[in-house]
Order: sequence, then structure tokens, then C-alpha cells
Amino acid sequence: MVKGGAYKKIISQAWQTTRTHKELWFFAILAGLANTGVVFNSVVKTFLRIRPADQVNLETFKYVVDLAPWLLLYIKNLLTLDTVRIVATVLVILLILSVATLVIVMSQHILLSGIFRSTRKKNQLKLRGLFRELRHLHFWRILSVDLLIYLLSSILLSFSSLALAGLLTDNLGIDLFVFTGIYTLLLPLLFTLNLLGMFVLINIVRLDKGLIRAFTRAWNLLSGHWLAALEVALLLFVINFLASILLLTALVIYAIPAIVFYIAAFHSGSLLLVAIVSVFGALGALAIVLVFAGAITTFNYSIWIELMERFERYGATPVIDKLVARFKRMF
Repeated sequence: MVKGGAYKKIISQAWQTTRTHKELWFFAILAGLANTGVVFNSVVKTFLRIRPADQVNLETFKYVVDLAPWLLLYIKNLLTLDTVRIVATVLVILLILSVATLVIVMSQHILLSGIFRSTRKKNQLKLRGLFRELRHLHFWRILSVDLLIYLLSSILLSFSSLALAGLLTDNLGIDLFVFTGIYTLLLPLLFTLNLLGMFVLINIVRLDKGLIRAFTRAWNLLSGHWLAALEVALLLFVINFLASILLLTALVIYAIPAIVFYIAAFHSGSLLLVAIVSVFGALGALAIVLVFAGAITTFNYSIWIELMERFERYGATPVIDKLVARFKRMF
């Protein structure tokens, strides 16, 4: 059974996979662009974007989609060009988006299959073997899950915004009750959606089956162990938060000598030296961020794969259930 002590073992095994298989970090950086794996983080991020809206309009769209303000401004500027340039620009954008989508989905597949193989076989994963997994690439299945999670999250966010606007009054007590009710309904839905999507992605790769079977197996697993999954999601949220603080600390420490070098280059009077120091300083900071992103994404994916494996083998006994049972025995 999955008990409190088992969470420590799951985290330990996930970290072991992350530390041992650094060859997966590059693919994790790209896979992280799909915003999967960090389940509770995604829920909180979506949750904080809720705004009351009296109707679905461009203002609502800005809150629902992260890049909406920039996207709307770009479209407005694009429409000022002549027809030929508009068509050419749109074609180039579609080509770039297509290539980026292919790369991200391929990276998700490689990361999932690589981690799953590492749970069974702890030796180094050769790049040739990882790329060989792409012969069984489930491009449309993985892409459809990514898009569906994003679409459904946006729909939930939009309806929540409309519900808030329709139910809010000038009475503080009633408004507090409305906010509490909407959020109480929304949080479990967002959590279930994101975690179910993660489980479906894992099943698509490891079972090498279609969406229906992957979804059915993921749903049965999650519905039977939702409380234990929530506990792990909360724990992972805390770990990600602490890791972000560690990243910020590392960047601050790195910035101290970088600033010293920049000041020295500036006082030398050489613009070329200033440019060189600036470029290498920025590249160093970028390298730190990318290494962090690769490691933490690999770790998050590893946590969920380890958890699914343990669920299927041993079942689950959530820590909260144990605490409640102890509390009852006390009285």
C-alpha cells in the first residue's frame, strides 16, 4: 500500500532517475513548454487568472490566454500590412508553429518513454535508443491531450468568470459566499483535469494504445486513488516552490561576479569588451535556468510515473486517512 513513508521513496526514486539520466533534461526543457507535469502549479496558475466578466469579449480572452495581449497587438499590427506580406507572414508563422509543435510532442514522447524505461532499467539511456522510440510516436494522441487540457481549462476559466460576474452583489457576505462556492467547485475540476491529462499521457506512451484505453485506465486509477494523488500533488507543489527559491538564490549568487566583471569591462572603456561580458553573462544565466527547467521537469514527470506504477502494484492508503483514523481512536 502507498503510505506516507512510500511518498519519500517515490520522491527518492524520482530524484535518482532525474540525477542519473541527465540525457533526458534537454527533452524535458522542450516538453515543459506544453505545461504538463507540474499539475498543482498549473491549477494554481489558472486559478489566479479568474476575473469577473459580464460577457465573453476580448478582455475575457486576455485573462484566459497567457499570451493574448501580445497576440492581439501583433494581429492588429499585422493587419496594417499589404495582402502579400500578410499571407507570407501567416505561412511562416504556421510553419514555425508546426515545427515547434512537432518538436514539443516528440520531446514529451521521448521523456515519458525514457523515464518509464529507467524505472525498469537503471543504466544510462543512449540517445540512439531514445530517438528509436520515435518510431512509435503517438503524435496526434499526445497533441490532442495537450490541446484538450488547455481548451477545457480555458472554458472552465471563462465560465467561472461569467458566473462570478452574474452572481456578485454589493453585499460582502453574499460575495464571499459566491467566491467560496465558485472556487470550491473549480479547484477540484482543474486538479482532476490536469492530473487526468498527465495520467493519460503516461498511458499513451507506456501502453502503446489508443486514447480511449489510455483514458479509461487513467480514470479508473485516479478515481480509486484521488486523495493520495492530491497529497502527492500538494507535496510536489511545495518541492517546486522550494526549487524555485533555490534557482533564484543561484541566479543572485551568479549575478554578483557577473556584475563585477561588467563594471570592470565598462571602466575599461572598451565597448567590445562590454558587449562580450554582457553576452556571456546572459548566456550563463540562461544556462542556469535551462538546467533547472530540464531537471525539475524530468523530476515532475518521474514523480507521476513512479506514482502510477506504485498505484497499480500496491494500491493506496492516503496519509489523511491514517490521520483521521488516529484521531477517531483518540476519542
